[in-house]
Amino acid sequence: MKKNNIKDRIEDWIEISVTKNRVINSYFLNQEELMTAKRQIGNRVTYKVIGGHENYERAKILFNSENEYKSDIVMLKAQFDSRYDDINHSDVLGSLMALNIERKMIGDIFVQDNNIYLFTNNDLAKYIIDNCTNIKKSVINLKKSNENFQRIVNLEKLMLNVSSLRIDSIVSGLTHLSRDKSQKLILNKQVSLNHIVLEDVKRICNNNDTISIRKYGRFIFKKVEKVTKKDRLLIECYKYS
Repeated sequence: MKKNNIKDRIEDWIEISVTKNRVINSYFLNQEELMTAKRQIGNRVTYKVIGGHENYERAKILFNSENEYKSDIVMLKAQFDSRYDDINHSDVLGSLMALNIERKMIGDIFVQDNNIYLFTNNDLAKYIIDNCTNIKKSVINLKKSNENFQRIVNLEKLMLNVSSLRIDSIVSGLTHLSRDKSQKLILNKQVSLNHIVLEDVKRICNNNDTISIRKYGRFIFKKVEKVTKKDRLLIECYKYS
């Protein structure tokens, strides 16, 4: 029977790694899936999490990895001229999806300093290099790179006036949508709090919580700056850019 549920897949990986006594590689997991996996694994089997670089967002789990095991993750890099084309994460991902590559086969994708960086399996790298030669109007030449990748994180400060620290109120402030539309985003599973998809519109946010809103980006709720005379809250947030 085909396993589609992430918990079922994790259970399969655990069982095979234990019964066969060998290292099992997962595919690339997002942060929510990684947290689910860690809770489910517990102390049942040793494991490592690898993303190809230090501050990963998507990563693989190596089950039964007590001994040294060489990672099969490679980084591909290409340059482009930003004077003629504005390439972003979605453009790169879209070009890969057009090649019928499943999202789970691709790790992190970053575009910074006129360079494209993407992480994938060594076995898939040649196919990507040979076939992903254009992104938008730019001709690109992806190559394997062994450089020590350092992600550049830019944060834009936002000061929001909200009625409460409920997630629907903060999402409303971050997206400039009405409270009702913000609640619909949450109920439609388009909002994550600390990498866990929410459905509870009344969840209270705490300092330094990470909020991800599909199509709007990722944010950090830092703190309450002050309470206004109308008993509203002026809060400090940051947007990843």
